[in-house]
Amino acid sequence: MRAQAEAQLRSQGTVRVHKCIEDQPLSRIVEEVKRRPSKLEATLAQQIRVLKLPEPKLNYRFCLPRLYELDFAWPDHGKIAVEIQGMQHRVKARFKNDILKRQIALFAGWKLLEVGGDEIRSGQAVKWLEDLLKVPHETSEKNCK
Repeated sequence: MRAQAEAQLRSQGTVRVHKCIEDQPLSRIVEEVKRRPSKLEATLAQQIRVLKLPEPKLNYRFCLPRLYELDFAWPDHGKIAVEIQGMQHRVKARFKNDILKRQIALFAGWKLLEVGGDEIRSGQAVKWLEDLLKVPHETSEKNCK
């Protein structure tokens, strides 16, 4: 079972796995995960570069020590983030986790733009992002609890 879990994590881009005892939960096994970008993430990143928009932080962890990540984040540009909603987000457990992540991000002052494949492929997502990045914003970490 553990060997299967480790193989799955490695196939998803895990770079290091702890050598630990069998009875520890899987969440404690993983030390660091670096995902390969999805096709949609790579496409949006390329569009951002072409328009010379500010460089985002990718898979940005916010409200530490929580393990929530934002696909693209601009913490120094008004706490703007983009979340790409692909088919994997339709799984019930993932969907519920995404709802909680959005709530926490909202109360922490993040402006979250959620986009799907159609918006990315058409170029609409990057246009919306460009408009968001032009607006002056106030930042605050005080609501990050």
